[in-house]
Amino acid sequence: MKVSPFGIELILRWLFTLLSVWAGIGFYRSGDKVSLASAALSVLLFLMPPVIGKVLRLQIPVAFRYIWFVFILAAMYLGEIHSFFYRFLWWDDMLHTCTAMLVAYTAMLVILSSTRDNSGQIAVRPLFLFFSVLAFTMAFGAVWELFEFSADQLLGVNMLKGRDSTLPGSIYDYGRALINTMQDLSLDLLGAMVVALLASLNLRRGTLLSSVFGLPLRQFRQANPRFFSGR
Repeated sequence: MKVSPFGIELILRWLFTLLSVWAGIGFYRSGDKVSLASAALSVLLFLMPPVIGKVLRLQIPVAFRYIWFVFILAAMYLGEIHSFFYRFLWWDDMLHTCTAMLVAYTAMLVILSSTRDNSGQIAVRPLFLFFSVLAFTMAFGAVWELFEFSADQLLGVNMLKGRDSTLPGSIYDYGRALINTMQDLSLDLLGAMVVALLASLNLRRGTLLSSVFGLPLRQFRQANPRFFSGR
């Protein structure tokens, strides 16, 4: 029996949702409240795409579903539940760059769907698209860093890596947290520039909807034509 790409994504999503629940049960029994919260958040994020689709009345293409699944798998299930963030020092940098690219692509999608002309064609200049995607992504990154700082101060967690996780009871080092914040913002800029540059170049060449880079955009446009129809 042939399984569709949507079916494969659904099976994988529910499989890792159940694995996250199982991990959460183990954390609850051991009294690890921080890891339990990570497991609960993983479950929530794995199940989020259908909820977002219903709330916003969107048809989420299979490419977006796979991108979201792989991201949550890497960030939450492997990164937090299985401690890849602490076992592999490059894991956080890799994910932060990928997150910036994902946010930048979403920004491009929002900009293109809100700047169409009367015939439904893209009505935005490549240079404007480049700087708009860049500004949106950096603003999102700044807000996220504020969230991490607030969580560290109010909840006593270690999202800014101000505390050495290998040393139990280590003192929170604000200098260490500042360096982590600047590194994260630098990676945000790198990821945003890659997507913004590819978007503007493809738009200039007229290949934005026909290139491999534009595949998720093309699928979203086909699944949700009302966002790209004429005004």
